[in-house]
Amino acid sequence: MTVYFERLRRSVSTFWADTTGVMLPYVALMMVVFIGLGALALDGGRALSMQTQMQAMADGWALAGARELNQQSGAITRATNAINNMVTTNALTGLGYSGSFTHSVNFYSSLNAANVGGGITTTDDLQARYVRVIVNPVTVSTMFPISFFKAGGSNSFSAGAQATAGFTSQTYCDIPPVFICNPYETAGMTDSQATAALRTNIALPSVQRKQVRLDPAKSGPGQFGYLVPPDGCTGASCLEDWIAQAKPKACYQSASVDLNTGYKASVTDGFNVRFDIYKGNLKKYQNSAAYAPATNVRQGHVRSACNSTAGTPYPFLSQTAASTGAIYPNATTTTATGDFDNTGNSNCSNSGNKSCVIKNVSPAIVSQVYGWIAAGLPVSVVATTVGAGSTIDKACRPADVGTAPCSNAGAGANTLIMHAPANVKQAGVSMTVGLSLSGLPMDTNLYNNTLTFGNGQWDCDSYWRINHPGVAKPADIASGCLGAASTTVSRYSVYLSEINNNLVSNFSLPGSTLKNGENGAPTCSSTGGVAASPTQTDRRVIFSAVINCLAQGPFGGGQTANNIPVAGFAKFFMSQPIGANGDGTGYIYGEMSGLVGSLDEVQILNQVQLYR
Repeated sequence: MTVYFERLRRSVSTFWADTTGVMLPYVALMMVVFIGLGALALDGGRALSMQTQMQAMADGWALAGARELNQQSGAITRATNAINNMVTTNALTGLGYSGSFTHSVNFYSSLNAANVGGGITTTDDLQARYVRVIVNPVTVSTMFPISFFKAGGSNSFSAGAQATAGFTSQTYCDIPPVFICNPYETAGMTDSQATAALRTNIALPSVQRKQVRLDPAKSGPGQFGYLVPPDGCTGASCLEDWIAQAKPKACYQSASVDLNTGYKASVTDGFNVRFDIYKGNLKKYQNSAAYAPATNVRQGHVRSACNSTAGTPYPFLSQTAASTGAIYPNATTTTATGDFDNTGNSNCSNSGNKSCVIKNVSPAIVSQVYGWIAAGLPVSVVATTVGAGSTIDKACRPADVGTAPCSNAGAGANTLIMHAPANVKQAGVSMTVGLSLSGLPMDTNLYNNTLTFGNGQWDCDSYWRINHPGVAKPADIASGCLGAASTTVSRYSVYLSEINNNLVSNFSLPGSTLKNGENGAPTCSSTGGVAASPTQTDRRVIFSAVINCLAQGPFGGGQTANNIPVAGFAKFFMSQPIGANGDGTGYIYGEMSGLVGSLDEVQILNQVQLYR
């Protein structure tokens, strides 16, 4: 028995002294704590990740919307669509969330102080400069059974976010250093009102076809001038070169530009390069693609020498006489006939011979031709009895019968004297009599006055019949290319139609350059002219900064005005070369054809900023 108890004592003592596995209870107890802390840390990281991702989502959506707020029509709709498109592509990474996201969007014209939040809400595309996106909270489950992230110990956590971004500026590249004083601004307008007037008017087809006279010497609406170019050289020769380039490497911001005011007469030669006219310092560039003319340079002048312009005003552009019945027959005078005679002196010296005389012509036609010739305009006749057309030298009305040269040629009343003899003798021959060539006509109210705006009435029908005799008007302009009082298409539309329908090479009424006809193909530059492409802009279009000169100015006197905000960048289509009007003023005539956009082959960079 003693031995038994001794063994039991030794076993108890050994067990009592044995420390093997003593940490197991502690480890078991601490594992609960460690696992809990690990799960808690994991859920904490997931919560932070969720908040970060939600904020990044809100920031991205706000920036996407802000990029569309360029103060142009449809800006708010485009911004909303940009945000919504991003909503459908976003997801939370590593959180096991597969639900949808909801949000709300507000647009502001200005922001309140940061500690107040929000701003002045707007639904106006022009006024919307800021956008706030609120991403509504979403909920995900925790990995730890009890969450410390929400009161009540729920096993889930939620996060939402909001961000405010704004459109700060646009940068336009590949444009010349030119500005135009907003022609739609009127006295008393605020800068915002003037900008709204620009955007409203320039988008209207009825306004786009109104010819605009830009005056380099005036101050205020309708003035044009120059920006400080990237190299800082503001002299006339530098500006002339910048403006002549097909794609100048210059960029300007809408937030502010520096104006280089003052009239610099020689700079205008840089604009005329677009019409295949190279003068002065620009002659050396006539075969350079970097200074190429437009594809279509039809201007109403026979370019006998590539560096010359007409010594008299270009026909049909400025002459009042040319705006009525520029070609016969027409809608009013539906027939034109005359008696041709091939007898007499074949050299048509107009000294006693009768071979150049067309008899029995309508008195109305004779009277009109007399007016054209008196104004120095070239007139042609096309008929089967004359070879490839002929120039009309004189018109003999009843009052002119006894005076030279009508008397020398023995021409009676209501006759026309041609420059070449007829082929056969024939009476009552159908003929076409009209101006030999024609640039895009001026608005009927713009000749010989100081108006800034035309009335939008220009004789598209006569222009077409002179320059494309026997060719039907293409479908894209046919319904609107009518007489002066009825035309509804712009000159720019007709210019583009000639290009798009391969009609640039058509000769005007006489039928060939040998008969003083004209087509639209460049003849001076060996490049042959360039159309709009990723490497070239439309050469007849001037991309220009538009300044609210009454609200921001006035500007002038040859001084530099710095940090002037831009109301917009506009397209100005040159309808004729500078100087074509023959008045020596340096006016630029054309049409405000819209605001510069992404399809105009210029680089546009939208600058945005996160505010909150």
